[in-house]
Amino acid sequence: MPDVPSPDPTTHVEVLPRPPRTGKDAFAGPVPSPEDPHDVRPNPAQPNPVRAPVQPAPEQPCFAPDPAQPIPARPSTGEVLRPLIAAQHGRATELHQRFLRVQGRAVAQLVAMWSRERAGLARQGVAEAPGPLGEPVTETVLDPATHDWVRDHCPTWTVPALPLMSMADLIARAATRYAGRTATGLRDLQVRRWLPLPGPTSLRLTCVGSAARPQVTLSAWLELREARLSRFAPVACATAVFDVLPPPRRFAPLEHTVPMADPYESGDCFHGPRFQYLRSARSGEGGASGVLHPGRGSVPPGLLHQGLLDAATHIIPHTRMWQWSPSIDRASVTYPHRLSRLHTYGPLPGTGLIEVEARFAGFHTGDARLPAVDLQLCVAERVLTDARLVLILLPVGPLLDMPPHLRRDYLRDRRYVPGLLLSTAHDATTVLRHDDVRQLDFFPGTAASLYQLPAGLSLRDSTPLIAAKEHVARRTATHPCRITVADDLRTAHTDEAPHRPYALDVTLAADHVHVRDRPAADHSPEEEGS
Repeated sequence: MPDVPSPDPTTHVEVLPRPPRTGKDAFAGPVPSPEDPHDVRPNPAQPNPVRAPVQPAPEQPCFAPDPAQPIPARPSTGEVLRPLIAAQHGRATELHQRFLRVQGRAVAQLVAMWSRERAGLARQGVAEAPGPLGEPVTETVLDPATHDWVRDHCPTWTVPALPLMSMADLIARAATRYAGRTATGLRDLQVRRWLPLPGPTSLRLTCVGSAARPQVTLSAWLELREARLSRFAPVACATAVFDVLPPPRRFAPLEHTVPMADPYESGDCFHGPRFQYLRSARSGEGGASGVLHPGRGSVPPGLLHQGLLDAATHIIPHTRMWQWSPSIDRASVTYPHRLSRLHTYGPLPGTGLIEVEARFAGFHTGDARLPAVDLQLCVAERVLTDARLVLILLPVGPLLDMPPHLRRDYLRDRRYVPGLLLSTAHDATTVLRHDDVRQLDFFPGTAASLYQLPAGLSLRDSTPLIAAKEHVARRTATHPCRITVADDLRTAHTDEAPHRPYALDVTLAADHVHVRDRPAADHSPEEEGS
């Protein structure tokens, strides 16, 4: 139930008039009620000068009129009625204002009683009563060209993707529309797949079940080569809750913390300026603490303030989770996978500072691939939002062997970094395994964006092309995206020197590809002039 504002006793209340009477009763007064002390109708005890019987005048001698004496004018009916009507109107106005004051006090008492009852329900953890169900299915389109904030969320510095916290916000808003009241949290938000946003993407939100606990599914339009197979595919699902709960106690402060480097400057975080809410952070054993500044970012807040929720995860060492648990593989990076719970106890402010706390919470269902982290967003000692975030460990190969700023240089800025090439070189031969390409593309679209591959090319068919690009990249110290390879894979050149081709010999094996230089005697005249 939405909040009801306190009544204003001075607010004008429109009183609808009675329907007019017709015929002979049109001017007949209403029947008075002696039990009503505030009746504004005429009192029958007082004579009505309009309807009083006319008394006969006493006998007077009849004289002829004297032309020299003016005849006094008789008062008109209007002059007689005007002061009486004004008096009655004044009395009615006074009674009406008295009624408004009494009505205002009564409404105020009712609102106070409702507020006390609602507060009592909140203390007991009982939600508001649900209203009529709204639309169960809503659709929208996310386009990086117009929703430019998503372009600052590229998990591999290449292709934009919808953040987990934005999925949570879309689901919470859909549940709010469906149930007719504001969702206060989510349970068991499970991400089924990434949601890349290379261009305009149609989204669908479907609500099922009762208004007390609706199940909400977020789906995205999946365009396939066979049009008949294209469809909305589920991306994430969750249960919305409306419980009004007391906030939990804030976590105890971490001991022996050390300052953390700015993750945006160091390259530890891939988030662009619109997501850079984190002002400072400190790391300790099994956790971290940070300070968020709502004015530093510019992500649309939505219902849950999705930008701040995403920034709360920036104090987690995603590329060094082994610092919080020695059982975690050092060659893995973590990404958000699930929200076991998220609950709001008050709105996150748009100004001031917000403190965020993160604590390692073991492994979800005992699975060593799924570390869990408890989060709290606080102002002073009050917790405004808390959540349990489940991460997933993904092996990313040689990417983690390089400093984060070099990863950013290679992936985002497309600078040549030899240690980040997927292939290996042995005796002037480049070797690239299919598995290395598949591992790089754990986030769909990374390989295609990084190497500027033709649209629709499968990962396996991409391996020979990537190997040829990296072979020439090593020879010219050029980023592979700036290497163009002929369709037959026999020649390649850099974008800076298109008239200087490199002759290649590409050999395909079962699980890898070999690339060598072809001898000059094997060059055809067409290749020499290309």
